[in-house]
Amino acid sequence: MSRTMSLAACAAGTLLIAIAYLSAFIPGGPSWGVWCMIAGLALLCPGVMALGTRHRSRRSTLLNVALVLTAVALAVGFGLAVALPGSESATSLLVLGFPVRAASVLYIVGVAPLFVLPAVYAITFDTLTLTDDDIARVRAARRPDSTP
Repeated sequence: MSRTMSLAACAAGTLLIAIAYLSAFIPGGPSWGVWCMIAGLALLCPGVMALGTRHRSRRSTLLNVALVLTAVALAVGFGLAVALPGSESATSLLVLGFPVRAASVLYIVGVAPLFVLPAVYAITFDTLTLTDDDIARVRAARRPDSTP
């Protein structure tokens, strides 16, 4: 994901989240506000992660796929929790001990990225971390008497 795309995702996500908060002041509480929040989170979180992991000269397709899957997991997990009917009772279906709506948030939004993202970061660590030249440039910039 390029820097421009990451910044655009962050800006769009922030705007959608702001719209979601503003929708709370509309009388009657429109239902579209929660969908703006979900879409905003699905854009903002991977956008910020992409900015934090992006190296100026190297890109990782695997990392981009993981970030897209994170966006999908956020949208699907929170979207299911909102879209499914809220009719839980003592006889409702449980998924690993949780009602379906709670399980969608816990397992799709929480657990799935918990295992996928660290694995992808570990796999791409050697190719996306600072090179010896990058470290030398940082150290040279620290010393006022040296030139890079």
